[in-house]
Amino acid sequence: MLVAHTVVVGSLECESERPLSVGGTGAVDCACFEGVNYVALGHLHRPKTAGKDSIQYAGSLLKYSFSEANHTKSVSLVELDGTGHCRVEKISLTPHRDVRCLDGH
Repeated sequence: MLVAHTVVVGSLECESERPLSVGGTGAVDCACFEGVNYVALGHLHRPKTAGKDSIQYAGSLLKYSFSEANHTKSVSLVELDGTGHCRVEKISLTPHRDVRCLDGH
C-alpha cells in the first residue's frame, strides 16, 4: 500500500484545489505506481480512480467551494489481504451543514 499527496496525469481539479508542483513536476503518470497493490491519493477533493481501480483519490471530507456543491463526500475503508487483494468500501458522509447554490431567478 502506498499513500501519496499528488496529482496523476489526466485527473481533473476543481476551483478549490491549488496547483501542486514538487521538484518541477505538476503531475505523475499512474505507471509510477506499477507493482503497488493499492495507492491511496490525496490532493483532489472528489473521490475517484486514477488510471485503474487500485489507484484512488479519497477526496476531501468537507466541501471547500461552491464548485463542490454537488459532490458526495465519503471515506474509504480499505482491506488488503495477505495476497495483495484489496477490497474498498466507500462510506458516505452527511455534513452537519451543507454547501448549496441558489439561483435568484
